[in-house]
Amino acid sequence: MIGTTISHYEILKKLEQGGMGIVYKAKDTRLRRVVAIKFLAEELCKDREALTRFRREAYAASSLNHPNICTIHEIDEHQGRPFIVMEYLKGQTLRTRIKISPLETGELLAVGIQLVDALAAAHKEGILHRDIKPANVFIQEEGSVKLLDFGLAKLVPVQGGEPGTGAASTKEALLTSRGGTLGTVAYMSPEQALAKKLDERTDIFSVGAVLYELATGKRAFDGDSTAGVFDAVLNKTPLSPVEINPEIPPKLEAIIYKAIQKDPVQRFSAATELRRALDDLKQEVHSGNGARPGGRPVRKSTPRGHVWNTLRKPHVSLGALAAVVTLLLIANWMTNLRDEVAAPVQTPTSIAVMPFDDLSEDSSQAYFADGMAEELINALTHVEQLRVIARNSSFAMRDSGLDVGEIGQRLGVGAVLEGSVRRAEGSVRVSAQLVSVSGGHNLWSDIYERESDDIFDVQEEIALSIVGALKIELGGEADLSRRAGGTDSVAAYESYLHGRYEWDSKTPEGLQESLRYYNEAIAEDSNYALPYLGLADSYYDFVEYGLLPGSTVMPLAKAAALEALKIDAKLAAAHATLGLIHAAYDHDWVTAEDTLKKSLTLNPGSAQAHHWYGLFLAWIGRFEEGLEHIETAKNLDPLSLGINRARGTLLLYDRRPDEAISESQKMSVLEPNFFGWHLDQGEAYLQMERFDEAIDAMERGRTLSGDNPMMTGMLGYAYAVSGRAAEAQALFDELTPLSEQNFITSVSFLLITLGQGNADRAFEWLYRVYEERHSILVWLKVDYKVDWLRSDPRFDELVQKMNYPH
Repeated sequence: MIGTTISHYEILKKLEQGGMGIVYKAKDTRLRRVVAIKFLAEELCKDREALTRFRREAYAASSLNHPNICTIHEIDEHQGRPFIVMEYLKGQTLRTRIKISPLETGELLAVGIQLVDALAAAHKEGILHRDIKPANVFIQEEGSVKLLDFGLAKLVPVQGGEPGTGAASTKEALLTSRGGTLGTVAYMSPEQALAKKLDERTDIFSVGAVLYELATGKRAFDGDSTAGVFDAVLNKTPLSPVEINPEIPPKLEAIIYKAIQKDPVQRFSAATELRRALDDLKQEVHSGNGARPGGRPVRKSTPRGHVWNTLRKPHVSLGALAAVVTLLLIANWMTNLRDEVAAPVQTPTSIAVMPFDDLSEDSSQAYFADGMAEELINALTHVEQLRVIARNSSFAMRDSGLDVGEIGQRLGVGAVLEGSVRRAEGSVRVSAQLVSVSGGHNLWSDIYERESDDIFDVQEEIALSIVGALKIELGGEADLSRRAGGTDSVAAYESYLHGRYEWDSKTPEGLQESLRYYNEAIAEDSNYALPYLGLADSYYDFVEYGLLPGSTVMPLAKAAALEALKIDAKLAAAHATLGLIHAAYDHDWVTAEDTLKKSLTLNPGSAQAHHWYGLFLAWIGRFEEGLEHIETAKNLDPLSLGINRARGTLLLYDRRPDEAISESQKMSVLEPNFFGWHLDQGEAYLQMERFDEAIDAMERGRTLSGDNPMMTGMLGYAYAVSGRAAEAQALFDELTPLSEQNFITSVSFLLITLGQGNADRAFEWLYRVYEERHSILVWLKVDYKVDWLRSDPRFDELVQKMNYPH
């Protein structure tokens, strides 16, 4: 099977084998992505029940669109043997993870909440999983959870309706069995073990059993035989988790015991109820003082004062209001510290805003919670007194399981702001708390609730409630009343947040979806600057990732950025994006530098602006200045892969390969499987003519990138310059038919041709890349790979076309 092509899937390697079949890693040659393919075992292909279960898995999972449920791409058949194509996951199952040790409470809650979110989505569509167990829960390397294997899924009535009334009704025949005790005995509910009628509480029991095992390292229900396990499930109460693991909070034990009650009536009535219990415990654990934030009184009054008139201005943006909120939190903190009798305490000058938890029953609200935190970050970067950690790094801590002290140390800040948002049927509930990194104690917290869908009013409620009790004594002035590209349209704002959420996925599908949402926002409010900026960023990334030619897309990016600045000339991020476009598309280096400097003047706390200006300076050969800005960017965004990689890249093009290797090896601890580290190391080894090491690094990088065409081109270059001409040409030939099916930037072919040493062909591809306006050409002035062409008059001609400054 390995090395064969099934339909348009090239089988790469075997991943695992179980009773139902075999799973392989494969490459989708049409969409250029890595997938997993599950084949039904050959001996089961004529087993009607096995075939039904296999198809049931595909139909059930494919009817559910949720980030915590493994995505099914396709179901097909090859030579009479059915197979399912699903997303390729990197990580381990809970079964494997538990063998190492019980989970710490923070990690357990992060896993449990995501697992229950997946169940809630399935139950909403009337689908019971019926086989929740550690082997069917997958933890990806970055910590996100995926629920697997809906082979025992069953369709049940939804919200009192008849079977088939949910979205999965067309699949009822495949999702419903005729009864029987299917499942894994140690995790099934008593009613499932006795083949009784089931509802969603059977899955809740199974989740409780899984949580017990995560907390203790032992099964809740065990025995020497299947009969013994059945007896334990039906009649025995497991040993106290706290007695097994004293580190467990007593409330976690209470949650587990409620979930595994023998009588379904005594359990949580729905997955959403279990989710709320887990989240409340998470809030307590994070607060560090045992006080449940939800126990504080909800503010209802609206104090009046001198800030009221400012905040009531019709064009105050959500970002500005968010900044007021956080500034006041910090002011309160400073005031409290000054009033203490204890020894003087150094006031904080740095803060990280964590992604707000989405507590809404509707899981599609995650974009709104993320957007609220991002608005706070964007606004606070304008305050010179504060060093604000950028979104990439603070969001990288999501579901890390680390406590506030560990997060603060990892990010190098003195305070962490956490929060949560719950939206449901016309009400919005926001909680926020400011936590000291050094002490780990809660410095401030409160909860605000409004019976309104108007998110701008909710923000005013938060700001005004705090202002009524505080006196701001922070030095300096921030122009918080400026509109800052804002809108008064809730619909436009939500569409924009949707767009940012999709754009952040950095996938072709996500980029395409982001364009749709940004255009929806513009349709709602054509004077809203941020969606235009979003369009510009998405269009630029289509070129950066080699998905579309710059000659087609860059003009659209430029027009969108200019429109954003026409609405709001002080939108710093739009100046930064426009600066890149001036360099990569217009090749107008003077205007590009002026524009990037303008962005830094408007927002000196922007990690993105420092990152991009640092790269720009390298493009024109000013490496030391560029490295200084990259260092500033790293200080603001310490966990960003792109920024951390940038330093190694600059060292590489400054012909300092030994330092570049050292940098990439040091930074690879951030994400060991990031292909960029291997690419940089490979290029550095090439400069040092250590060809075997270079090729080894390039081959690993290509595999980790999912055979990205750009990585294929770099591997071909490495083969060619090391004398392995046949292998280089083979990769060139491999790319050719793919380029006829999908757009593949000419850069991939250029790279291989540069290694092959044919000047005429190299210039042919160089000019193609120039016509496509791919952003990689900005490195032309300093790229070591074209050194052998610099004496050719055609190279001088191309440099003149690029308009590099002297």
